[in-house]
Parts: sequence; C-alpha cells; structure tokens
Amino acid sequence: LPAFLNIKFADPPVIEQITGSIGTVDFRWEHRELHHEFNITTVDILEQHIVDSLNYFQLFGEAKNRRLVAAIHYFYICSRLLVAGHSQWEFMAESILNLCKSLEILFGGSRDAVRQGLQSLGYTQEEVEGDFIPLLILRGFLDVAHPRIAILRQNDLRTLYLFLFNSENRFRKLFERTLKAVEKGLFKLPQEDDLRLDKEDQNIMNRLVDTLSQRNPQIPTTKS
Repeated sequence: LPAFLNIKFADPPVIEQITGSIGTVDFRWEHRELHHEFNITTVDILEQHIVDSLNYFQLFGEAKNRRLVAAIHYFYICSRLLVAGHSQWEFMAESILNLCKSLEILFGGSRDAVRQGLQSLGYTQEEVEGDFIPLLILRGFLDVAHPRIAILRQNDLRTLYLFLFNSENRFRKLFERTLKAVEKGLFKLPQEDDLRLDKEDQNIMNRLVDTLSQRNPQIPTTKS
C-alpha cells in the first residue's frame, strides 16, 4: 500500500504499526525476533575515539589513501541507511551495496582480490568466506545490483537477516584494523595521483551534461 500511495502523495508514507481484531480478540503485528551485537562503552572510551579519529586525519593529507577514505564513506552511508529506515531491513539491499563498495574499492574489484586483502590484514579463511564474501554474492544474487521479481522463502530470509544484522559491526572492526595497519605501515594501499575522471569518463560526463542541459535550460552547458 505505501508504494501505491507514494505515486500521488507528496511525501512517501510508511507503516508505523499494524493492529486489528478478530471477533473480540485484538492483535498487533510484531517482529518475531531481532539479533544484534552490543558494545559496552563509557564517556572516556567515546572521548578517546574522537581523539583517535582526529589523529587519523594525518593519514589522508595531500590526497593520500583516498581508497580508504572512499571505503569508510561508503560504510558511513550504509550505517546511515540502517538507522534512517523504520526497520533495519527497509534499506537492507542498499546497505549491502555500500558494504560491497567498501570492500571492492579497498581491496579490488574481484572476489579473489577481496580475499587476499582481508587475509593480508590477518583474517582467517573461515572469517573471509563466512563474514565478507557472502555480501559480494548477495550483491549479484538478490535485488541489490539487479532487479528480481521472485520472492524468497521465509526461512531463507530469516537466515539472511540474522547474518546482515551483524555485518555492520564486522565492518567497524575491519576499519579499526585497517586504520591501525595503515598507520603502522603494515598495510599499503594503491595511491591515486589524479582524482579527476579519466578522459573517456569525462567525455561521457560532458555528453550527459549537455543532454541534460537541453532538457533543463537552467543547467549550463559543459565547457571542456
């Protein structure tokens, strides 16, 4: 219903709760279960984390380690999506996509490159294959990067959700480990000397902007 209402409504509607009654018996729709990993924290731990985060900025001066910056940014988008939704699975597909972007921009575009990168940071084969590679499989298998009409079985969805609930915390630990390794010189990333689009991509962007400017006169045309 919200998807159909959204066609005409100015703001996208969401379901807050579902309640009803059968005869004289009232009922409400509830989550069956929710699993999540909790971390114990204190004011001192949070303050130290702020100090550590500021100190890490020295790793990125003069456009250094841009791949790590981009990977952390994609992870940030994932975390924002998880809390922005009315449940953790409202934007689950988009969250998976950003987690995969984090892995691929950090280690490389292939699964083998991701495997090698994670193992170089000290992850075991069991951790790599059980905690990270399934995300890359899900990206291509579910409606993450490609559309899908089929409906998954309920038991399969339950297994996926239980796995995904804990993925965010695994990535927090991954980036903690990566930042410390880069800081100590134990893990080196390919450096990007030029952050501009390459010639082919820039030509595509120029044509795109020119096309858009024709449909929207207020947009200026591209100047090479």
